[in-house]
Amino acid sequence: MTSSFIGKSLLSHTVLSDVVNGTKVDSLSTANNLDVYKFSLGGASSANVALKGFSKNVNLALVQDKNGSNAIEEGEILRESSNADLMTEFVNASRLAAGDYYVAISAGGGIYGSGASPTATNYELSIASRRSNNASILWRNASNNGIGFWSMNGVAFGGESQLGLTVDQSWTVQGLGDLNNDGNEDVVWRDGAGKSYVWLMDGQAISQGVALTSTNGVDMLTLSQAWQVKEVADFNGDGKADILWRNEVDRQAAVWYMDGKTVTSEGMYDNVAASMKVGGVGDFDGDGKVDIFWRDQISGANSIWREGKQGLSQAIATSVDFSWKIERSRTLVGMGSRMCFGVIA
Repeated sequence: MTSSFIGKSLLSHTVLSDVVNGTKVDSLSTANNLDVYKFSLGGASSANVALKGFSKNVNLALVQDKNGSNAIEEGEILRESSNADLMTEFVNASRLAAGDYYVAISAGGGIYGSGASPTATNYELSIASRRSNNASILWRNASNNGIGFWSMNGVAFGGESQLGLTVDQSWTVQGLGDLNNDGNEDVVWRDGAGKSYVWLMDGQAISQGVALTSTNGVDMLTLSQAWQVKEVADFNGDGKADILWRNEVDRQAAVWYMDGKTVTSEGMYDNVAASMKVGGVGDFDGDGKVDIFWRDQISGANSIWREGKQGLSQAIATSVDFSWKIERSRTLVGMGSRMCFGVIA
């Protein structure tokens, strides 16, 4: 069916100069039932667009004006979201080329025309972009402690490089994530004494390798081995990956909010039963912030900590037999929010 966005004008638009963690609060009315925003990508990137905070049904589209007509035509809608009722509208797109893009927001009934009249509502729009790089595979030589990379182009091998340095065997990789929002996956390490470090990467080169510090520049205190890194992901939606810690001995969990090598703040959570295991992370509600999926290994209860916060915990009514094991979470194309996948043991 033809989208109701087809034929809409792009001439009247608002330019968003900062699409990384950019947020815009505005409204639609019966007289003005279409808002258009324009943003630019300086290089190949992915883009996540979320719309929330509305009281009436709205619809969302990510558009590229391919022929420069200043109107939305067939084949120019890259992604579209038209959830029923008041569910968050969310679209994401990867492998976007450098250039100009538009976000169109409309009010009314179903996006394909249910006959409902447009209605007034406020909304909050957030857009986040991230530079796309071909993935690399990090290798470690167990015999000489050397570090190397394989460059990949899709599934094709693109070459190899070695860093020319060695890493003590007591050091272990805790996770990969873009801690400084430069489009490169950084490497989080931990030594045998429990101290944490990061390699801030520039492609396959180390731009800086340092111990993690607090905002006052002091090295973070060494953590006991009871504390284990579970995930490296962006829990607060600022485009910078954070670190999720778990201490099952003392029934605690913590999130370090990162800005490169610096821990800018910490969320510490007590009374997290040892039976609660991190099943995976992902943006389950489509708001651009990573959530934590928990599974109780004794009761079988499942819950989600939105934005990685215990205070935003939400139980999941559906129970799952213990023969099912979580394998991973993944965003399905066209759905926007993450889903969990498992196998029967």
